[in-house]
Amino acid sequence: MISVTKDKEGSSGLISQRIRNITHLESDGDYVIVFMITGEKYYVVGALKHWVHTLNRTGEGHRFVVCDRANAVNLDQIVCLDTIFRRAYFTHDIGPKTISCSMSQKKFELIQQELLFNSAPMTVPIQLI
Repeated sequence: MISVTKDKEGSSGLISQRIRNITHLESDGDYVIVFMITGEKYYVVGALKHWVHTLNRTGEGHRFVVCDRANAVNLDQIVCLDTIFRRAYFTHDIGPKTISCSMSQKKFELIQQELLFNSAPMTVPIQLI
């Protein structure tokens, strides 16, 4: 579980969310935006790299990877990779409002390699578009 807030100021108080339901993280100044598989977004205070390091060391086997200067992705939530625009998608229903995460070219290639060749077998294989 991770404690997050609905707003940067924390006026909503702390809310517990399951780490496995996080799709990706995005740096936003002194905050990190936490995107959930449900489409909701929350905030935590701190640096992106700190949160990637912390989430990966919970002992629950999470696999978060920094994928460009401002983003980190949960490898276990990726269902589709866009090979042209270097984006990760978390649903097969891709449209104009679909939540996605951008990646640098170098990180995209590493993540693609990890997902296609080095991961445990998945119930639904990664789709490349």
